[in-house]
Amino acid sequence: MKMFLHFVPSLGLLIFALVYFLPMPRSEFVSLMLREATGGGNTIVALVNDGVVSIQVLVYFPLIFTFIARTERKLKENYSDSDYMNVLWIKRVMIFFAVQFLLIVIFYCILFPTIDVWFVPVMNLIASSYLVSNCITHPTAAYMSRIAYASPLPIEQKAKEVEDPDIESMAVICRQITAYLEESKAFKNPDLSLASLSVATGIPQKAISRSINGYYHKNFFDLINRMRVEEAKNRMRDLQNNYTVESIAEECGFRSRSSFYLVFKKLEGTTPARWLKTVQ
Repeated sequence: MKMFLHFVPSLGLLIFALVYFLPMPRSEFVSLMLREATGGGNTIVALVNDGVVSIQVLVYFPLIFTFIARTERKLKENYSDSDYMNVLWIKRVMIFFAVQFLLIVIFYCILFPTIDVWFVPVMNLIASSYLVSNCITHPTAAYMSRIAYASPLPIEQKAKEVEDPDIESMAVICRQITAYLEESKAFKNPDLSLASLSVATGIPQKAISRSINGYYHKNFFDLINRMRVEEAKNRMRDLQNNYTVESIAEECGFRSRSSFYLVFKKLEGTTPARWLKTVQ
C-alpha cells in the first residue's frame, strides 16, 4: 500500500488539471495553450506543476537516495544473496531521473519558460528508453520484493550483546566464523544470512557483524561472496573437469550467471572468462 504514495503527486496533478481544463471551452483552451507555449503566461496548473517538480528535486529524491543507501547497507550486513548485484541498476535509474529533473528545473529557470515545450518531452523519452533498457537487461527487479529484513534476535542473544567486542575479540570471532564457513562450506548456500550463521555458530549477530566490519573491514555480503569467488576460481583452474562456468557458479552459491559475473568483476576487476585466460 505504501508504494502507491509515490503516485500521489502525479495523480493529484492529473485530477487538478482535469478539473481545471475540462469545463473550459475548446477555443479558450487552445488560446491558453498558445499563450503558454509562446511565453505569454502560465496557467495555475503549470505553476502547481512547477512547484511539485521543485519539491521533488529538493525533497523527494534526497529521501529516496537515503532510503536506498539504508536498504543497501541493511542487505549487505545481513544477507549473502548475490542476486542483490542485479538490482543495483535501480539506483542508477533513480540517479538518472534525479539529474533529468534537476536539468529541467535549471533550464526552465535560467533559460526561458517555453523550453518545457520541447525539452521535457525529449527528456521523458530518453528516461523511458533508459528505464525499459534496464528492465530488459536486468529482469530481476522482483528480487527486492522477496528480501526480508533480519528477524528480531532471540531474547537470549540480546542478553549476550552487552557490549561491542574489542579488536582481540573481533579477531577470535572472525577466525571462528571463517573456520566454520570453510569446514562446512556453508558459504555455498545462496540463502545464507547473518541470522543463520549466528544460529550455526552460537555467536550473536551483532558480534559477528561488528567483527567482520571492524577486523576484516568488509561487510557480511562481501565476505561470503569473496569466499564463493575463491571457490569458483579454484574449480575453474582445474582444466580436467567438464563443468561450465554457469554450473560452477551455481555450485559455489550464485543463483544466476549474471550475478556471478557481476560479483566476480567487482572483486577481481575482470570477467571470469578473461581471468581464466590469464591462468591457463
